[in-house]
Amino acid sequence: MREGGHVALVTWPEPEVGRGMKWARAAGERLCRRVRGAEALRETCRQYPLFCCLLLGLSLATLLLSR
Repeated sequence: MREGGHVALVTWPEPEVGRGMKWARAAGERLCRRVRGAEALRETCRQYPLFCCLLLGLSLATLLLSR
């Protein structure tokens, strides 16, 4: 649907949710936040590959040498 060159947003009414559904919704929102964080990390590594490679190498060396 387009109105005046803009996409019209359709909103759905909030359903009545019980206790279990609230927990599931909260878990889904936390998962979405983590995915957004992973996307930000991936974008940073795409823009700064040398920094990302050095950070990964130094982290790996720290893990291997600390044992």
